[in-house]
Amino acid sequence: MNEINEKILGLMPKQLRLLLFGAAAVLRLALLVFGEWQDAHFEVKFTDIDYKVYTDAANHVLQGGSPYERHTYRYSPLVAYLCLPNLLGCPFFGKFLFCCMDMAIAVLIENQGEASFGAVGEEEKGTLRLRHTDETSRKRACATTRSSYPSNISNSSLPETAEPYPLHTFLLPCCCWLFHPVVAAVSARGNADAFPCLLVLLTLAALRSGKIFLAAMLYGLSVHVKLYPVIYGVPMLLYLQQGKELPEGLLKVPSFPKERLLQVVWGVFSAPVAAAMLPFRVCCFLLRRMDRWQWSFGLLSCAACLAIGSVFYFM
Repeated sequence: MNEINEKILGLMPKQLRLLLFGAAAVLRLALLVFGEWQDAHFEVKFTDIDYKVYTDAANHVLQGGSPYERHTYRYSPLVAYLCLPNLLGCPFFGKFLFCCMDMAIAVLIENQGEASFGAVGEEEKGTLRLRHTDETSRKRACATTRSSYPSNISNSSLPETAEPYPLHTFLLPCCCWLFHPVVAAVSARGNADAFPCLLVLLTLAALRSGKIFLAAMLYGLSVHVKLYPVIYGVPMLLYLQQGKELPEGLLKVPSFPKERLLQVVWGVFSAPVAAAMLPFRVCCFLLRRMDRWQWSFGLLSCAACLAIGSVFYFM
């Protein structure tokens, strides 16, 4: 994607990107150092209690046992295996790994933002080219920037997204993630919540790239690590539904009535029931209309989740 070389705070976009990611990395390293110092000098520990559970479970694995021999361990065995280096001379390895996952999430957030804008931009450019099919080949080739469009096409008819887009625009959601105090502290304290988040974003990236098999494997792994990504299954299947028309009444909610009594009934009963039934209606629609790609994604992701769980169960 083209970039506008507009300076922000006296920095070019790429320089600003390096500065932000560098500052976020320094922040997390500082939190790691501070956490080790607080754990050594204060009764109230900086390290999350879950991190001790991970490490104890890894110790059971190292001794040839099961991570679930550790009381209160209720996570994927994969987390215990990732924390094995904690017992091999690097007690903060797990925290460092989770912070790296944290940074990788920010990179994926930025890349997905650029990909979303690029998809919209290409679609609008394609629409514009269809509107001017009678133009010469020289004029049709000028679809890259606003300044290169033919003079007989008014600027008002051109999509705004035909212009190059500034890189720093996509850094805004990254900053919200990188410098959010809760996000930074959670990983630095040794919580593994960044792991399933990373897997979900990798799944989205694979879906957008058309790699259905890889996306299904990643999604199955993310559900294995933590159950909550299962709620993203229906939106992902709907994403694969793009290009097909949805029934008009599928997402429809009962209209707001004019009578006062009916308005009360609508607010207390009709609208909540319609909203509660919406996921079931969407699921029923998908089951009836799913194509081979949607079935492939759904079945492969289920198989991946079950296979990973079975491997750890029989180990």
